[in-house]
Amino acid sequence: GSRVRFSLPPDWDVMDKVIQGVKNLKETTMPDAEAVLVFSCAGRILSFGPLMTEELEGIKNIWNVAMAGMFSNAELGRATGGNLEMHNLTTCVVALKEI
Repeated sequence: GSRVRFSLPPDWDVMDKVIQGVKNLKETTMPDAEAVLVFSCAGRILSFGPLMTEELEGIKNIWNVAMAGMFSNAELGRATGGNLEMHNLTTCVVALKEI
């Protein structure tokens, strides 16, 4: 048989966790950024509706630089120390700076 994995909608506090995670990125790895790219799962907009604005504004306020992004149908990334995998209902943030 096939192996499947089900996903539940995220809890309301997940938006605060995303913002805190991006703050940690700024404090520990990337104190300065010139632009930010945000890729958020399309399922998050279905789960949170207009509240998604709070998460996006929270991310924007961390560096207060130009920000662009999109809602996607799949987010690829590595969990800390993990393998590259497809994630679900996640937000991926990329901070850019010219060196």
